[in-house]
Amino acid sequence: MTDIYSLIEKPPYGVQKGVSSLIFVAYYLTNQRSLALYESEVFCPLVTQEVFEILAKRPELFSVEAFDFTGIRADLFNSYLEKLIGKVPEESTLLDIVKPLAKFIAQLPQYTLSMKTLDSQTIAVRDAFQNTQSPMKLLFETLPQACGYPSYVGTDLNTNNPNDFLNELVRHLNSLNKAYENLLKNFKDQLASALKEPADLNLADLRTAIAQKYAGLEKFKDLKPLS
Repeated sequence: MTDIYSLIEKPPYGVQKGVSSLIFVAYYLTNQRSLALYESEVFCPLVTQEVFEILAKRPELFSVEAFDFTGIRADLFNSYLEKLIGKVPEESTLLDIVKPLAKFIAQLPQYTLSMKTLDSQTIAVRDAFQNTQSPMKLLFETLPQACGYPSYVGTDLNTNNPNDFLNELVRHLNSLNKAYENLLKNFKDQLASALKEPADLNLADLRTAIAQKYAGLEKFKDLKPLS
């Protein structure tokens, strides 16, 4: 931010020090749909009055990332909103997409965040969330590439229908969401098979059936296994 302030404080603009931060705040609020603000290289998901106050005092801590929301990128932005939120609110910002995605990933079990047996593209999607700090890079570059599509960043705009990529992304998100549930089901099925119980029993019924079948087994704890 210091470079930006230095630029507008020099001729031909000649903005006075202190006023430059007010100009940036006004610019940010007007264009926040296509801007990402970083404090100490960490994305600010919620830009509050307190953040602006720190920005005015310590501009060297901040940087800003701008992105051109036109053409196919605007279509992709709106498609993200439709797929993840169900509608496209007026004056939507990057935060409207980033927050639900970040919340989804944060709520995944640790097993899902580290397992290696998922589909390779599903793993790539998961790793994109964990390894990409820039939300714009995440949404328009690493997630499309993780799903097998070219990025939507750069001079060569992607001509693919954004919905094709997003349908693939939703499929991988569903796989992540169900991974732990599938693990528990697999354990349950193996347990039912080993104990000769019906495979269609749910976990609660399986537990009841096992408890009834093996009730009193503790009486024989002194028995020794056959050699």
